[in-house]
Amino acid sequence: MRTAIRLALAVVPLAATRTFAIGFEEAALSSRVSFSALSGLAAFRFKPAPAPAPAAKAAALPDLAALFEKGTAPTQKDVEGWRSGRRFTKDGPAAALLVGTDIYDNPDDGPISGKTFKVFVFGADKPGIGPADLYDNPGSVLQDATTQYIRENAKKWSAAEFTAKAALTRKESAPPIEIRQNDSYLVARYADGTYGYFFKKVRK
Repeated sequence: MRTAIRLALAVVPLAATRTFAIGFEEAALSSRVSFSALSGLAAFRFKPAPAPAPAAKAAALPDLAALFEKGTAPTQKDVEGWRSGRRFTKDGPAAALLVGTDIYDNPDDGPISGKTFKVFVFGADKPGIGPADLYDNPGSVLQDATTQYIRENAKKWSAAEFTAKAALTRKESAPPIEIRQNDSYLVARYADGTYGYFFKKVRK
């Protein structure tokens, strides 16, 4: 059994690990990873997510809209670091990750090139693609893949904006994701009207 596992790991491309780890919404955009490799990695690394029961999920859905409305605008310090959370849709919760960090304007030159603070929000827009607690205890492989993805795609994200009502982050020309603070939670309102929250700081 151990030999089979080692062999399976050996033939899964590194790109598959990177793509699966850093945000499911990005996986469909990558032509480097085959569906079979991605499925094989998911089956090996994660337990299958149970099929959601819409009625039960709807009854248990937290009132994140109320938490958001009662929240206040966070400062840059409030959103710095890596935070694990959940995004809630009509079908239930999905894994989510918020990363607030300085990005060098030219990574190859380092800090002398200047830097911009950006907030990245990763995660699926529906449950069942991976476990909801995917980012709660990220290992080194997941962290390394996320860091590399951010480095390669940081230019697609605008600088974080801090207004009197919320922190705003956006990718390319998409509408912004709004972020407010409510007690120890960072609560996000997505452009499609769904909400999520981030509750555990997993990395500074």
